[in-house]
Amino acid sequence: MTIRRLDWDSDFFNIEIGEIQENKFKTYNKDAKAFKLIYYKSSKIDGFKIDGFKETYTGTKVVYSNYNLKSSTIKNDFVIPVRTIKYDDDLYRLAFQSGHYSRFKKDVNFSKAQFESLYRVWVDNSIKKGYAEDVLAYHENNTIKGFVSYSIISNYEAVIGLIAVDKLSRGLGIGKALINEVTRLLQKKNISTLHIPTQHENLVACNFYNKMGFTISSKQVIKHFWKL
Repeated sequence: MTIRRLDWDSDFFNIEIGEIQENKFKTYNKDAKAFKLIYYKSSKIDGFKIDGFKETYTGTKVVYSNYNLKSSTIKNDFVIPVRTIKYDDDLYRLAFQSGHYSRFKKDVNFSKAQFESLYRVWVDNSIKKGYAEDVLAYHENNTIKGFVSYSIISNYEAVIGLIAVDKLSRGLGIGKALINEVTRLLQKKNISTLHIPTQHENLVACNFYNKMGFTISSKQVIKHFWKL
């Protein structure tokens, strides 16, 4: 098994980044010297190591899914497309909050500037519809209190990209309103399945998705190995 070069990641971070999918061997050496950083992805924690590299991050990505979307057909007037309002840096600030458990924030080898730059690009490309079907904001009293981006990935399913609620506005039903509006729009397109990825360590998000009727459909352990 060879290491697959990740072109987008390598170009964005300006280092050679590769990826290894689940490996039956506990130690991997082949071709590793060509990379500065290697992501290892597997279905479970398995003690995998790479000689000459240091493990700097281990986390579990979970995907919550609802295969039978149901929501009110009544539109929430506070949830509107971002492109229809002035948002300045509000979305970036919220995106940084949403990335609190991101591996690019938790891995100490990535700087704060790199993490924020990555999320700025994510937001910008989502608004331009490069990464998303649309971006919706919860807009109240001329303030964006939350937002969500989503993409349609097949004729029957969609996936949430980013979802964030301002830390000062949590517990007010804003996250629920955002998900419900996405669901309403998807139902108009006869899409019945929605996936939401998050981190297993993000207990608040996991509990929220459970209460919204989503269940875990997949788990993936991700590790980062940096060359010594």
